[in-house]
Amino acid sequence: MFSTYYNAAIRKLVVGFGSLFDNIVIQRTNRAGDQVDRIRVPLAYGPSEKFLMRLDQPSSINEDKTSVQITLPRMSFEITAISYDSGRIKNRLNQTWATPSTDGSTTFSYSEVPYNVTFSLYAMVRNMDDGFQIMEQVLPLFSPDFNIRINFTDLHKKVDVPIILNDVTLAEDYDGDFDTRRNILLTFDFTAKTYVYGPEKTSKLIGIANLRTWDYLEGKSGAYEFIETGVCGGISGITAGQTYDTYQHIYEVGVHGQTGAIDNYGNYIGPTYG
Repeated sequence: MFSTYYNAAIRKLVVGFGSLFDNIVIQRTNRAGDQVDRIRVPLAYGPSEKFLMRLDQPSSINEDKTSVQITLPRMSFEITAISYDSGRIKNRLNQTWATPSTDGSTTFSYSEVPYNVTFSLYAMVRNMDDGFQIMEQVLPLFSPDFNIRINFTDLHKKVDVPIILNDVTLAEDYDGDFDTRRNILLTFDFTAKTYVYGPEKTSKLIGIANLRTWDYLEGKSGAYEFIETGVCGGISGITAGQTYDTYQHIYEVGVHGQTGAIDNYGNYIGPTYG
């Protein structure tokens, strides 16, 4: 029942989500309003606690070793929850088919399974103005959702995944004395309505097909006639030299042939074709 496969659907979603925020730039100005610095905010995958811990660690600068706490501003994001979305469920027997190959076979997969993936995006800044600049570059994209297009598999390309902005919070940590550095953390909560896909299967070429019919024979009480008509061989027109082979066998009660017969109860006995 189970087989090893990996479509990397969640990984591709993480990459697509992170690509929305990998080009945020803030600028610093002087009192006259002239731009003096332009900073591209780095983005990484990880929890906010990891970066806050770096802020709380002591730093030192000497001739032998130079270490700093962390360079701000900085952004990170992580998956916080994955839940099944029953509201978007489809018939599990629905199939998506690929274009048939030259040998007549094709690949298909069953219906995808809907899941909601919750992301949290964190922005750690040194001052409020940096945080407001980041906020104003994120919020206008979502009203409250934004679609990203992902190629999940060869059968499911250009799938639109809505990214919904649920909430934004701002936290300032003032604990400590006047020499303690304050922490400013922006948190954006998102929900991605994505899908998880099963393995792709291959539909093989049909090599033989049979049609069997039973008829009552007039003039023979309780007797039956069994007619078998079939097609076997390759598919004409796909590969040179491959054509259909057709056959037909007729069976009657008491008439025994090389392919079988019918008993007195109307049941087929003997070898079958092929």
